Amino acid sequence: MNKYILFLSTLLATSVSCAEISIDSGKLSNKIIYDGTRRRLTKTGKGGKSGGEDIEDGSWWSGSDDGWHPSGDSELEKLLHGRFSGKDDASGAQERVGDPESPVMTDMKSQVRYGFDEGFTKMGFEISILNGVKVTLIHFHCAQAGSNGPVVVDFWETPPDTDGTDINGVALDGYLSNDDILSDNLDDGMCGNIKLNNLASLYQAMLNGDIYLNIHTQANPAGENRGQIFVMH
Repeated sequence: MNKYILFLSTLLATSVSCAEISIDSGKLSNKIIYDGTRRRLTKTGKGGKSGGEDIEDGSWWSGSDDGWHPSGDSELEKLLHGRFSGKDDASGAQERVGDPESPVMTDMKSQVRYGFDEGFTKMGFEISILNGVKVTLIHFHCAQAGSNGPVVVDFWETPPDTDGTDINGVALDGYLSNDDILSDNLDDGMCGNIKLNNLASLYQAMLNGDIYLNIHTQANPAGENRGQIFVMH
């Protein structure tokens, strides 16, 4: 898996007019929008996530309040808006650290967006951090809400010559494969009642509420932001 930092950059927006044609497409509410120069098939899925595919060249566009922004990775955006996708927020309030275990008081907030392809051969992800100070590690762990558990995906760790990385925007994005599942960290390879050894079983563990995002910092090495993954059925 490629692990890299991609800090948030400014993207140019184009205005969108109101010419729309609704299309019924099952779980996705689709519309064709014509902005005067291009026709874009927009897709609004679970949780109000939206995006669009340019009908002319097939490029993917991410929606926002101030217009349309070209995505940095069309294939990734399609996964993040696809059938097996979702997003969850992480905060200090969800953390369980110390003895006795308690939340973490912090201004840092985080979010993970994820999406699996139809065959569960890869998972796209985008992890954003607001007010992150000296971030050291980003993981998926296995445990139910309110409990702590072992690491099952190692997304990123700070470079060895630093004591942490300040992040305020998109921290990293990319893809997971079956090889990124750390099943050896689990007792008998089990995460809850799931044998966790590939992306399909990772998705099933998410459905069961057994996976959470944990972002560690120098100030809070056990975790400063936690976000339980709750898949919308």
